[in-house]
Amino acid sequence: MSLLRQFSKDTLLYGLGKGVKKFIGLLLLPLYTRALSPAEFGILDSLGALMFFISVFFTLGLDSSTSYFYFKEQDEKVRGKILYTAFIIRLLAIIPATILSFFAHPISKLMFGSEQYAGAVLITFLLIPANIIMSEQELIYRFNRKAWNYNLITISKSLCNILGGVLLVVHLKWSVFGAQLASLMSTMFIVLFSFISYSRFRYTYTFNKTIAVKLIRYGFPLIWASLGVWVYSVSDRFFLIHYKSLEEIGFYSIGSTFSQPIGLINMAIQMSFGVLFYEVYHAEAQSKMKSKQLMKQVLYLYVTVASMLALALSVFSYEIVKFTATLDYINGIVVIPVLTCSLIFAQMIEIVPAGISLSEKTWHFTWIIFVAALVNAGLNFVFIPSLGYLGAAVTTLLANIVYFVLVDIISSRYFNADFSRIKIFFFMAIFMLFANFFPISEIFWGVQFNPIYKLLLLILFVPVPFAFGFIDKSSFYLFLKKLKP
Repeated sequence: MSLLRQFSKDTLLYGLGKGVKKFIGLLLLPLYTRALSPAEFGILDSLGALMFFISVFFTLGLDSSTSYFYFKEQDEKVRGKILYTAFIIRLLAIIPATILSFFAHPISKLMFGSEQYAGAVLITFLLIPANIIMSEQELIYRFNRKAWNYNLITISKSLCNILGGVLLVVHLKWSVFGAQLASLMSTMFIVLFSFISYSRFRYTYTFNKTIAVKLIRYGFPLIWASLGVWVYSVSDRFFLIHYKSLEEIGFYSIGSTFSQPIGLINMAIQMSFGVLFYEVYHAEAQSKMKSKQLMKQVLYLYVTVASMLALALSVFSYEIVKFTATLDYINGIVVIPVLTCSLIFAQMIEIVPAGISLSEKTWHFTWIIFVAALVNAGLNFVFIPSLGYLGAAVTTLLANIVYFVLVDIISSRYFNADFSRIKIFFFMAIFMLFANFFPISEIFWGVQFNPIYKLLLLILFVPVPFAFGFIDKSSFYLFLKKLKP
């Protein structure tokens, strides 16, 4: 089986689970957008940003460090020790999360100007260790190439969450508190189910101090890298709270929600590419030609598929949001093209820096993300006061571009896949011209378009990736043929 075919099959398998999960999650959106105001939707998004910030310090970069040392080691018993040692370290997050829960009232007052949401803040703190442990459960399925098992727990978690959301938010009308509680309950249930049914058999029940030191030493620089990611990806919510309103966060959040199909593809690729790439790299001779070719092919194929989907989401954003949510949220469509483009660059960031990881020089991530975070923070002061939630989206995109450029320059010193950077940037510029036309016209100028015109624009974009040489006609048909069983 070719590497590209193996990557495609793994991506489709993982994408299936995430796709079903997102689809199930979208069933909650019409209910949530009618049960919650844009401001309350903004509060949910802000709590997500808070949880991300705290999780940065609690995770200790364990996802990356566990992945690296797991595949570096061939002995299954030692691999089991690595997993168990990481599991114990993750469990320790329960202690600081419990301590933070005692400060739920003042934090609610600080963030939202009221203690009304203290209960939701408390549940958010308890969600942090639950999500950290859930992350490890997902890693174990990925390490062992158990895509269908992974899909099972992913879909089950989403189903539990939707049932809890309907009961607590829609029926009992517990608002933001109910939404967070539904998430906590579903996560804890699936973690327990996953551990009992599968992952407990993958551990070697011995905590190894030497392994723990290696995991933390490798992952520690990534804490600051992840903190930088938080600054340039979600800290804009707090700028919006300060300069604008929770309602604007709600608009931004709805735009972000409908950009998530790109995040779905990104997640599937992250789960499939890394495992396949490291396997090929460590099994290959000195030249590493297969590894370089794999990265180049995956990058071009990803940009092609993601841009087509992103364009469809952007062009038909008015119809999608109007049908799925309510017109109260319609202003959020103007950020969909910007955020989808940002997500595409964010995924390229996950693909190209293999050289940094392979050389174990992870400290590069720290200063690179620090620079990107400074760019984001500085531009937030400029764009958010004048452009509001659209300004927040623009700063996120610019920060991701800066990050991509810097990480690519450094990584190529150690591992250069020799893809065309100029083509990628020129292609994305064309994408942005196509994607922004309809949302901007509909919101800022009040123009309404026949959906046929929108479909024609999509068709006009189809030849562009072929013209750029990202894919060609013959290889495209061959690729589709190889996907068949």
